[in-house]
Amino acid sequence: MAVLANHTQCNVYILGGCKNITAFCRVFRMVSFYTYDKQGRQLWVVGSGTVNGDIFEVAFELTDGAIYGDAFDPLMVNRYPWGTGKFTFTSCYAGTAEIIPNEDFSDEFEAQTIFVSRLTPPDNCSDG
Repeated sequence: MAVLANHTQCNVYILGGCKNITAFCRVFRMVSFYTYDKQGRQLWVVGSGTVNGDIFEVAFELTDGAIYGDAFDPLMVNRYPWGTGKFTFTSCYAGTAEIIPNEDFSDEFEAQTIFVSRLTPPDNCSDG
């Protein structure tokens, strides 16, 4: 399962929406993905990347160290590079995700290509 979230980041000095001022905005996606190692143990990885048309690439990482709740301290979060993902959409809804663990994790996890589908189409969708 992969969860993708769109986010548009604009220069704080711009008034109005990003759709009309694309030169000052960039769209990136956040991905939360779970997979299983070769022994069947589940692992969550997270990452984000910028969009380039219908393709975006993301660097995944593992995190640990912090606790949830009122005592959460972001400085206690440890981040470990896990691998990369390349998401390619060939239509408004259909695409593939190539997930590749980096060398440190390649003995425990296998590279995989999975089919993905968008829950909401982009604004310029024409294949409906």
